Amino acid sequence: MFLKTRQANAADRVAERWKTIYYYRNRNKWMNTLVISDTESVYNQLAALGPTPNPDDVDRIIGNDTWTDPGECDECGKPNAVLVEVGELPDYESCTATICTACLEAALKLAKDAQCDSPAAPPKP
Repeated sequence: MFLKTRQANAADRVAERWKTIYYYRNRNKWMNTLVISDTESVYNQLAALGPTPNPDDVDRIIGNDTWTDPGECDECGKPNAVLVEVGELPDYESCTATICTACLEAALKLAKDAQCDSPAAPPKP
């Protein structure tokens, strides 16, 4: 289970995540893209921010907010500043859900109401 906020996303090893995507370890070479011609420079700037970077600084270095934006709730579809990611680590066909606090509270209420409606479990022998 992971907390997803702008600060949490910025502090979540952003420089190392960048390196994982843009550095070919087997070739000892940085990948350059059509949009970012010097991915190594971006990595160095991100690494210089330290372990708890300001999300605005991360956005400025990368050039957009895709690395810090928490995203949308998978239940209600609304963008939210605080989300909780549950399940497997996100990957192709993973069982992962990102849920806002309002939807988490609604789910908890649903479960608690079901417990109240259920007959008590028989005692164990």
